[in-house]
Amino acid sequence: MKQILDSIRRNTGLTQAESVVVATIAALLFTGWIGRSLFEPPRTHHVESAERVIALLDSLVAQQPFTELQSARADAGPRLRTNDKPAPSAGPRTRSTEIVHPISINRATAQQLTALPGVGPTTAARIIEARAERPFDGVDDLLRVKGIGPKKLERMRPFISAP
Repeated sequence: MKQILDSIRRNTGLTQAESVVVATIAALLFTGWIGRSLFEPPRTHHVESAERVIALLDSLVAQQPFTELQSARADAGPRLRTNDKPAPSAGPRTRSTEIVHPISINRATAQQLTALPGVGPTTAARIIEARAERPFDGVDDLLRVKGIGPKKLERMRPFISAP
């Protein structure tokens, strides 16, 4: 040890006390590095980024027709489920909507958007066009889309989400 301290002192011009401090710090760093490489705790799980998980779920949705997704699991299927049911009266068939999960207006497909109350193919196309120009920061940003006013937005609000 004396030889190491003398070598540090000669090569760096440090005093005896300073060379002891440098040698101690170097020994602690080396010990920590060795200990970490020998005794690294095993990983208990693999962490995926949120973007990767969303991309995987979106790819599952894209692979199946929308009608097949109605019976899919909620975490892998659509965030909104629609069913055509006869109206209580003998009138025409109406579309009722059941919430599975709110759909993200920044990632929803045109088909998912048309399942929202008051949204047809034209409005869905306008939503997609508006989010391509600038993503929605909140649900209220839908008001900038032509054809969506405060009343329609309030009907849609329970079924949609935005960051």
